[in-house]
Amino acid sequence: MRWSNCRRSRSGRRWRHEFGHPRGFMTYPGKDTSFWQGRRVAVTGATGFVGHQVAMQLVHQGAAVSALVRPTSNRSHLAAAGVRCTEGHLEDRASIVRACGGCDILFHVAAGVHVGEDWDLAVRSNVL
Repeated sequence: MRWSNCRRSRSGRRWRHEFGHPRGFMTYPGKDTSFWQGRRVAVTGATGFVGHQVAMQLVHQGAAVSALVRPTSNRSHLAAAGVRCTEGHLEDRASIVRACGGCDILFHVAAGVHVGEDWDLAVRSNVL
């Protein structure tokens, strides 16, 4: 597909979907992805909607992605994309170290849905 045939957003910026990649990621002309090439990145919450999008974009841009996932989570789509999955919980510091060890960057995208019920759990899950 040529850029002259691409769609325009309301702001006038041209974009296209790359259908050969998971979920048809949007790319822009001149988009520089070299920053992520070879970077080791950890993502928490990668089995959720936002975390999955973050992990897939990072893989698409050349990063080596590892994810901390719960034992009960479906992670087949992550493994198929080349994401290294480590079982564990956010409350367990040892599993965080296993998942994030050696990483350059951490995206903490996991969300607690009952934060107001247990303040201590919210702190343990979000403060490293």
